Amino acid sequence: MRVLFFCSWYPSRVFPTNGDFIQRHAEAVALRHEVVVVHVVTDPALAGGRMEVTEQRRGALRELIAYLPPQRALGKWSAFRAAYRKLAAMAGACELVHVHHVYPALVFGAAYARRRGLPLFVSEHWTGFLTGAWRRWNPVMKALLHRASRRVSCFCPVTEHLGRAMQVAGFRGRYEPVPNVVDTDLFRPRAVEREPGPFRLLHISSMKDEHKNVRGLLRALAGLQTHARAWELYLIGDRPERYRTYARESGMEEGRLHYVDNLPQGDLVPYMQQADLLLMFSRFENLPCVILEAFACGLPVVSTEVGGIAEYFPRDFGRLIPSEDEERLREEVRACLEGRRSWAPAEKMHAYAVEHFSRERIGARFGEVYCV
Repeated sequence: MRVLFFCSWYPSRVFPTNGDFIQRHAEAVALRHEVVVVHVVTDPALAGGRMEVTEQRRGALRELIAYLPPQRALGKWSAFRAAYRKLAAMAGACELVHVHHVYPALVFGAAYARRRGLPLFVSEHWTGFLTGAWRRWNPVMKALLHRASRRVSCFCPVTEHLGRAMQVAGFRGRYEPVPNVVDTDLFRPRAVEREPGPFRLLHISSMKDEHKNVRGLLRALAGLQTHARAWELYLIGDRPERYRTYARESGMEEGRLHYVDNLPQGDLVPYMQQADLLLMFSRFENLPCVILEAFACGLPVVSTEVGGIAEYFPRDFGRLIPSEDEERLREEVRACLEGRRSWAPAEKMHAYAVEHFSRERIGARFGEVYCV
């Protein structure tokens, strides 16, 4: 079967990591079916120029990306519609349309599916359904999306929690959650004992404080400055050094923190394999890939119980705590420093990741959803 992905987000030369979780879904489906991805993105470098289209093939996966020069609002909509039509024509005949993130790709994908009488599926990943950001959509766009959603055969949010939020937002129909993908060949437990040194805490995120609550994390850990056991924290993500001044003002010793800018997936693995605990103190989430990748590495996690995290969080893989509860976070880390917590063996955690999040499992899951 040939599946056509209409993607609102996808890695590109403009945003190299934007929607990389969607790319992993495409790779998973391509294990069993032929997949053609179409994605349109504005490229400021093309100001005054014409649309450019790139094409890449990797096995059964073909990626078509159109780069548009900046446009004004009305012109942008027309340009995106024309670009998606051009890419869909290049893709050739298909048997199923799969949209990733409703805004705006659902409008274009639904129109294509309607013209050709094809089944339409939607995967969703957006935290904006949790925060109410969808309420700020332009009324015309909101109406177009709701109208397009009537053609959807099945919605596939990454968690049941997200699915319920989508229904509140007016997206009604059949729901079959399909989680994110983890490269379980890449993310594996360490093969040898960890290097000696301080207890190593790890936080990996976008570093957006309103979402990830990085300042709350730093405040909680500042209360462990005088603990007898040595510890250190690695902050990995988008410009983590922006928190250096705040950490110092919170009383954190300068040498205790390590700031690492965004890393490709492969470069994250050694950090996870050498860490003792992953910390996530988010205010809202769907299903963070970093938690699933930690499980694949046999790394326990302390996270806030927000969004759909609890749906894929075995009890002996870590601890879930209330959002904003800095004292509880501090106590959980203190318990780990003092050896008062025991976790599942790394091999069990990795096996769980393979069973639920591997490319093979997610590819099979989408196959099941497509065929019902």
